[in-house]
Amino acid sequence: MNKEIALTVIVLVSTTALIVGLLCIYTNNEIQRMNDEITKTKINEVESLSSRFALRLQYVTGMIEFTSKTFPMTEPPIHSNLISDYSKGIPQDADIGKREMARNMLDKKFELDYVFYAMPNGDIYFLEPFSSQIKLSQLNFAFRDWYSGALSTGSTYVSEVYVSANEKHNVMAIATPIYNNVDQTLNGIFVGALNLGTIQRSISHMSLGQNEYLLIVDHNNNIVIDSRKSESNIEIKRLTFDLSNQQQGKQVNIATKTIEEKDSIIAFKTLPIGTHE
Repeated sequence: MNKEIALTVIVLVSTTALIVGLLCIYTNNEIQRMNDEITKTKINEVESLSSRFALRLQYVTGMIEFTSKTFPMTEPPIHSNLISDYSKGIPQDADIGKREMARNMLDKKFELDYVFYAMPNGDIYFLEPFSSQIKLSQLNFAFRDWYSGALSTGSTYVSEVYVSANEKHNVMAIATPIYNNVDQTLNGIFVGALNLGTIQRSISHMSLGQNEYLLIVDHNNNIVIDSRKSESNIEIKRLTFDLSNQQQGKQVNIATKTIEEKDSIIAFKTLPIGTHE
């Protein structure tokens, strides 16, 4: 059975002030018609934005999965005895074949900050670019969501948003486990860290209506993208309301919530990113 990691694209519109201001001059039917028009517009916006974001993530995810299944990435990490805390992995000139494949992914402008291979215990085997590997704050990253998610699902996993200790901005990791072709034991985990700065910048420059903003929320209810934020604002906040009890599915859904003492229309869509067996 397939399980899907979900991201949620949300557009919120505060409507209380609008409705109160119109009560004196419009009938209830006219108010309902205006609300229907607002709703229809928001559905179209969410549909468009979610499609663009999903395509970008799915493309990068597909390339990471393809690379993980391509020789020599499929070979065991034969230089694991060279892992050191000093280098935060293996030396720069070790396992060149795998390193070159990782560097090629950076050269293709997938908006990946770095690409790395982790051992089954969470130790870094190698990271490209190597200049970032030697700057890592530690060797082991078993505490990260990408590590536990890839191990527990046994398949490609898109992590929650987190602040990269190296790059000092928000990223999402796309991790896929690599299994030994002979006995199906875990060789390691191949991971790409997607830079969210470009996405944040493009969305913050969008022309949105008054009292309207856009959010992209990960599966742990962390806000990945917020159209009200600048690219330099890396603080990660959580969504203050719960949409889990709302209707889910492939279509854009509509809900109403009171947020900061204002009645708001919420248009949202759940995106399946990463398929788990």
